Amino acid sequence: MPSVSVIVPAYNSERYVQRCIEGLLEQTYPSSAYEIVMVDNNSTDRSREIIRSYPRIRLILEPKQGSYAARNHGVRVSDGEVLVFTDSDCVPSSCWLVELLKPFVTPEICIVQGARKFARDSATLSMLATYDAERAANTF
Repeated sequence: MPSVSVIVPAYNSERYVQRCIEGLLEQTYPSSAYEIVMVDNNSTDRSREIIRSYPRIRLILEPKQGSYAARNHGVRVSDGEVLVFTDSDCVPSSCWLVELLKPFVTPEICIVQGARKFARDSATLSMLATYDAERAANTF
């Protein structure tokens, strides 16, 4: 079972970061096999305070603005053999890590992309999801 680092950039996400954290903490993947690295990207709201209230979360600060800078900082400080990314406004299902890691039993597999399910369904979001899935299929 590989060790995993879940890297989450956060910027002014106090409205939803708690749900993200709780989803990450409720994974069916063994808790001893994954770390959660949240990278605050200069939030001016209560995001850091909320994240700090969870002792299991490793909070780091990235002064350079932008989600890519935050993710890259998370990569530099992470300890996992496998790097997994999500955003602070996402709520992963409890089996997210288990399902995401299944393809890695094949040695040729180096990257995996999961699907997204929107909280509210609409025609626009459905078209966006279809477009995104097709784009990902062409990329990978």
